[in-house]
Amino acid sequence: MALPSPYTIRSYAGAATPTYLTAALSGVAASGQVISVANTSDWYEVTVSGTLSSNPLGTSGPFTLVVDYGTATEEKVLCSGVVAISATGTNIPVWFDSTSSGRAYDGTAIQAHASGTVSNLNVFPVMSASEVVGFNMASSNPFPGIKPGFHNLKAWTWDPGLFTGTAVQLGGGPVNFTAIDIPYPTVISGIVGFIGVSGSGSVGNLGIYNSTTLLGSTGTTVGSAFFNAATNTTVTGLLQTPVNITVPGTYWIGYYITTASGMQMYRSSASLFQNFNITAVSGSLTHRNSTFSSNALPTTITGTPAAVTTNNFLFGLI
Repeated sequence: MALPSPYTIRSYAGAATPTYLTAALSGVAASGQVISVANTSDWYEVTVSGTLSSNPLGTSGPFTLVVDYGTATEEKVLCSGVVAISATGTNIPVWFDSTSSGRAYDGTAIQAHASGTVSNLNVFPVMSASEVVGFNMASSNPFPGIKPGFHNLKAWTWDPGLFTGTAVQLGGGPVNFTAIDIPYPTVISGIVGFIGVSGSGSVGNLGIYNSTTLLGSTGTTVGSAFFNAATNTTVTGLLQTPVNITVPGTYWIGYYITTASGMQMYRSSASLFQNFNITAVSGSLTHRNSTFSSNALPTTITGTPAAVTTNNFLFGLI
């Protein structure tokens, strides 16, 4: 276990009544350390809509307590575990692993704390500055690890920096769909593909869809040039009209070719075909890919798609 990352879900109690220590808290961090408090009878999490839930604080993840707020011994403490709802006292575990303690959290210093009284309420849940810093980092990098921008892409079906697939030949028809997550509002001007072996004579088209509708396409002229690109080429098919993505979420790249003519694209290795559990277009399949029988890109998607375990190709968006 390590300290929470910017992507760690936290727990918050928006209306928890302050309480007090029922036992002194040492000024030295230790494994198994607890904060003993008098009353947690209303320490419930709030929901995303701001209402009170029935989940005790700590149900969703770690949380922060402040001890001796506004005094010379003020300290923030990162805690873990589900808080027992009790009006007669409980022990709250302090976060601890082999290298990191929840004591002296959020830039505070570790302090020794005396027990309190009903007239000296010295413990309550707070939001920490470190969480705000984490939220800022997460919003600036919605993809943990490598950013799409490192490859001059706004999104991808697979991280090109970690891709280990091989090039395979596409068959002619039907229309194939590959899921792509777009995690922030942006404008898409084109679709990028990665050609392993050149082809000739292929007629094709590429488009981007939400769950029901074609939002934009390259058209067959650009699409045909895309699918006939040279060997080991990163090729871009510009959309006829840029697509404004206002709602982040799962979108779909649809592509159709009348014949492969020897052309091969890079796809994921077979072991990765079904590692996503993403709902397929207009269906409830647990595949990242689907197909529709059609001789062209459909303008709308209806019916239940067929799941496929091939053609899980590497695409990006610019």
